[in-house]
Amino acid sequence: MNVMGRSTLTDAELIAVCRSGDAAAFSTLAGRHYDAARGRARAILGDSAEAEDVVQEALLRAFLNLATLEQPERFRAWLNTIIYTSSMMCLRKARPSLPDADPDTLEIDASDGPHAESPEIAAARAESASRIHSAIGRLPAKYREPLSLYHLGGLSYRELFARLGLKLGTAQSLITRARQRLRSMLDPDLSGLSI
Repeated sequence: MNVMGRSTLTDAELIAVCRSGDAAAFSTLAGRHYDAARGRARAILGDSAEAEDVVQEALLRAFLNLATLEQPERFRAWLNTIIYTSSMMCLRKARPSLPDADPDTLEIDASDGPHAESPEIAAARAESASRIHSAIGRLPAKYREPLSLYHLGGLSYRELFARLGLKLGTAQSLITRARQRLRSMLDPDLSGLSI
């Protein structure tokens, strides 16, 4: 199957093609999810180079274990779990004092289709997102992890305190302090931004 034909297939269809012996189909699948996966890893790790390494390792794991994926239509969630687990392992190696957390899917609603906005607005949005990700990356791990799980993972305060083994008030305080630190790192123009 040619590259153009693969690009129109769903994730589940690409996995079926890959399982039937066309390993090149995985390249299309990986390319489709690469940017979102790198964003997730960077949000957790706070470092672009580490995030790149984690994504490469996670994609290799996904490829090697593709036969174990029971629900091919859930590839994105499965890859999210691998990214999260690999990111946390990377953090634990570098900073062994991080609390244990159950790996779970980090869902980010990243649009797969083209945006209906002007190039100027898209560039401004990309610049803002880059500045915010950079600021999140500079946060200490004790703030970065809960903030990423809360905002990127969509966890509630209750889920955070259960996942990270924190008291409910502590989880709320960490998110509040992380937001305050982010506001102080970002331009004063963004001080009214609801983070």
